[in-house]
Parts: sequence; structure tokens; C-alpha cells
Amino acid sequence: MRAFHAEPNSIKRDEIAARQLHVLKRHYAGKLRLFDVKAVNRPKPEQFTITRAKATVPECEAYRALAEQAVATARAISASVHGAKSVTEPPSS
Repeated sequence: MRAFHAEPNSIKRDEIAARQLHVLKRHYAGKLRLFDVKAVNRPKPEQFTITRAKATVPECEAYRALAEQAVATARAISASVHGAKSVTEPPSS
């Protein structure tokens, strides 16, 4: 499992999972698929912990403010390029 998570290349991760599947099939009589092996290798929520004591709400508010600023900038660019012309939906066919 460590090799699977340590591998950055998705093709090589699939090869690792395929080898795990081959080994598991020797010991398990039921139906196993590559998808099942990859599901076992997926990180589970309980494997993660939040180590920071900092609240996430201020970070979310800061992100929202930056997003609103990006929208305002995009609207200003659109207005300078297109002027008063608004974008309309394409005609339905």
C-alpha cells in the first residue's frame, strides 16, 4: 500500500494494484477486480488529522473576497472589451 501511494505515475500505480490483485486472488476465492484493490488503497478520512488549531472560516472568507475581486476584474475587462453590448445566449435550433 505504501508503494501505491508513494508512486506519482498513475500507470505504475495501476501496475502495483494489478500485482496486489494477483496475490490476493491466490488467497481469496471470491470475485476481485482491479477497482476493488484500488478502492482498498484509497486514503480513508480517518487517516487524516487536522494539526492546525487555526479556524478555517477566516481562510474561507479571504478566499471568497479574492474570488469576488477576480469576478469584478473579469467584469471590468469584459466591459472594456465589449462595451455596453451584453452577451446573449446562442439561438436554439
